[in-house]
Amino acid sequence: MQCRVARYLALEKAIYQLKFGNDKYNPLAGRMRYARKLKGFTQSELGIRGGLHVDDAGTRINQYENGRHKPSFITLKHISAALEVPIEYFYVESERSAELVCFIDKMSESEKIALTERLKSTQHRNSEGKA
Repeated sequence: MQCRVARYLALEKAIYQLKFGNDKYNPLAGRMRYARKLKGFTQSELGIRGGLHVDDAGTRINQYENGRHKPSFITLKHISAALEVPIEYFYVESERSAELVCFIDKMSESEKIALTERLKSTQHRNSEGKA
């Protein structure tokens, strides 16, 4: 089982590096670049839309995307709003988890509650089967 997990994590890391480049496996840097490119924004455009000063917006986004600096929580919140992704998207390592975070973010509160209950029920049934 542990060997499978190790292979899975190695595969996730390889996919991440192929998708985002060699960012020393920094989810924030790679995901910011990926989401920005999906939106078709330049680094300057994203910086300005994210509330950074026009004179250094592109430079700061470049520094974030290359892992040289990390944005403050408030700055990242503005950037995530400009990219239309939840702030959690920048911090999860797994591609699957990143995708789920985006889906869940778009759900209504009642849909989130229903999903949570369904997952709890599934987890409970799975743990009973192992006992």
